[in-house]
Amino acid sequence: MAQTEIQRYIKALRHPDINVRREAARTLGDMGPGAKEAVPELIEALKGEDVDLIAVWALGQIGAAARAAVPAITQWLKKADSSCCCNIRGQLAYLPEDERRRLIGTCHSSK
Repeated sequence: MAQTEIQRYIKALRHPDINVRREAARTLGDMGPGAKEAVPELIEALKGEDVDLIAVWALGQIGAAARAAVPAITQWLKKADSSCCCNIRGQLAYLPEDERRRLIGTCHSSK
């Protein structure tokens, strides 16, 4: 996918329409590692409640290039619903198992 197209989806993450933001995050996740330049914007999307779960999924699809998102995901997990915590385990497959376990534990220990 062309860089200009990736930039368009990155910009769409800040669109006023929730559906546009969600679709942008989904599309970036579908791009996988090729969308690594979207990591900072996807991290920012974790701060909102309307695209956060999709952003976590997208970061997981991007994989190891999204490792910089771990502190933001940790903060997100502290405020997330416990069902979200369990559901994202597979999205963190790019992390070593002990780190995944620690992140998931962060969520449950904050409740």
